[in-house]
Amino acid sequence: MVNAGTGLGVALAGPLALVLTGSWRVAWLCFALLTVLATVATLRAAAADDPPPAARATGPAPVPWRRLRPAIAAALLAGAGSAAVWTFGRDLVVTDGGLGAGQSTAFWILLGAAGITGSVAGDAVQRWGVPRSWTALAR
Repeated sequence: MVNAGTGLGVALAGPLALVLTGSWRVAWLCFALLTVLATVATLRAAAADDPPPAARATGPAPVPWRRLRPAIAAALLAGAGSAAVWTFGRDLVVTDGGLGAGQSTAFWILLGAAGITGSVAGDAVQRWGVPRSWTALAR
């Protein structure tokens, strides 16, 4: 679900940007308020899931770094690729793709909605394993 957050945010922010075109201060205020609400909700959920003191005293299990190297490398590559898309993608579809402001915003909303498919990644890995899930979801 974590990786799907950007897509969801973009899918929700796009319509707000269309409605508030020219009123960027109001849009930023809305985004700031949503961020505060999300932060408070996250802190409350994390506090509710906090293990009892006796469970914390034993400490966490050691991390199997050697086995995690492929997953870490994949995450870094996927993160670098998605950062490039989220940072420069809209400019690219406007300058090279010839889309106007409204079209590029609609494209961005669709791209964000498609990014939500990341929320099914955990279920896919559980059902099909990492290699088949990666191939299916990273196209």
